[in-house]
Formats: sequence, C-alpha cells, structure tokens
Amino acid sequence: FVNILKDLSIRGMGGANFPTYLKYKTKTRIKHLVINAVECEPYIKADYILIKEKAPIILETIDAIMTINKIDDAYFVVKKNNTNIIKILNKVLGRYPKIKLTLVPDIYPMGWERSIINYIFKKDYKDIPIELDIVVNNVSTIYAIYEALKYHKPLIDRIVTFAGDGLKKNVDVFLKVGTDVSEVIDVLGYKKDDLILITGGPMMGTSVKDAIITSDINAIILLKDKELDIPDVCIRCGKCTSICPAKLSPILIKENIDNKELKNLHPEKCVECGLCSYICPAKILLREHVIRAKRGDNV
Repeated sequence: FVNILKDLSIRGMGGANFPTYLKYKTKTRIKHLVINAVECEPYIKADYILIKEKAPIILETIDAIMTINKIDDAYFVVKKNNTNIIKILNKVLGRYPKIKLTLVPDIYPMGWERSIINYIFKKDYKDIPIELDIVVNNVSTIYAIYEALKYHKPLIDRIVTFAGDGLKKNVDVFLKVGTDVSEVIDVLGYKKDDLILITGGPMMGTSVKDAIITSDINAIILLKDKELDIPDVCIRCGKCTSICPAKLSPILIKENIDNKELKNLHPEKCVECGLCSYICPAKILLREHVIRAKRGDNV
C-alpha cells in the first residue's frame, strides 16, 4: 500500500502537498483515520463535487484503507450547514459502521487539521497527527488513492474551482496537472490580463501573474483588477494576535523578522490562514510577512 502511494506520487491535495505515503509509513499503528471534507475557505468546492459525484466510491476506498492498515475507525468531517453533502453521505454510510459522520461548525479556519483533531478528540499534538495515532486525508486525496489502487493511476489530474467577482458564474473544472490556467480562462471566455489571479482560496491563496495547475491547487480565484489598499502604520489594536488560531503575534513577527527575537515568536507555527491580514484595520499584509519569517526569507 505504501509503495503504491509512493510510486504513483499521491500527495495531499488540500494545499499542503505532503507525500501521502509518509503518513502511512509509520512504526506506530494507525488507530484513527480522519477524512477532512471541511473546505472552510469561501468558494472552494473541489471536495464537495467529488462527494456529490463519487460518494459510494469514496466510502468504499476509506473502508479499504482501514482494512489494509488495520485502522479502528474513521471520522468523515463535514460542516454542519452542508446539508446536501450530509444527505448524500447518510444514504451510503449505513454500510460502513466504523465510519462516523462528524459535523463541525462553519468557522474559519475549521479545516485546519489541528482544529479538526482538537474538536473531535479534545487533544493536541506537537508536530504531526500520527503522534496521536491519527492520519488525516482530504477527500480529493482519498479519490486519488482509489484510482491508484484500482487502476494504478498516478496523480495526474484533479478538480479545480474557478470563482470570484471576475467571473459571471463560478465553475468547477476537471484538469490535468500541468494545465496552463490562462488556457482555461480563454475557454471560459475571459481575458487573463483583465483579472487578478489568486491560486488557492481568497484567504490562504497567493496572488500570481501566471499559474500552472499542480496537484495541490484546489481553486483559482479571479478578481476584477482594482486598486489595492495602501498599508498604513500599526495602531497597536492587537486584533491580529487575538484572532490567530496558532496563538501567534503576527505584528511582532513582522517587526522582529531581522533579529534574534524572531525564534521566540515561533513563526514556524503559522498556518497561513490569512486572518491577521484580513482583520488588520491598517491593511498591513501580515500574512505575507509571517510567511517570510516562517520560510527564513531575509532573516
């Protein structure tokens, strides 16, 4: 099982792009499998579409993964207001008593695996979920595992949501990895030069001039070109610190990015959710500064 995932390059398709085989290649017995179908960012519907179209196959695959790895139980995690998905899953879940439908509140960033595990198990871990005998996969990854096991198919395509105020209608597109996003925009009837492109969701995405579809890109946000807010000076309101799900102080990380105090502020714990930039009344792009610190750029 591990070798198949490794040979066919199955990876985390929710944004982390972490090699999936490493999650299962463990000396510790996996006791719990968590299927992350939260998709807490606005617009993104890649996993939603898969559940809608392939629910029986996805649940069959989860059951197979549990059997192969001798996993005790699985938690299929969905937002409680996603009633259509809940109805679809409830029609099939009766065949799999070890797979439990788990409903979580529609709170951002609930899709962060640390938030999900804390919500379900009331526990936290230091670095990765396997410390608690848990493996987390999102729905797109589960479907990629199905195709790997069934057809020996490598990860070469995925569903990508195209959304934003630059489109008249949001669409979900099945694309091969390596597709030039500009070609898709042309087919949709728009001009790339008239739009702002963001790879990923509106909160955690990255603004780019051009993009090629990779296995971890679940959305392309297309926005009308407009003037951006000019950042002002910090007013010391503390909102970025109070809202950070990782309990960091983004403004202090920004201000200490070039000195020794940075390591004591733990920028490596940032989940890149973007809440600090979103809430900042001074329009400071705090997320970008923290990511720089996290990756060691210009430090």
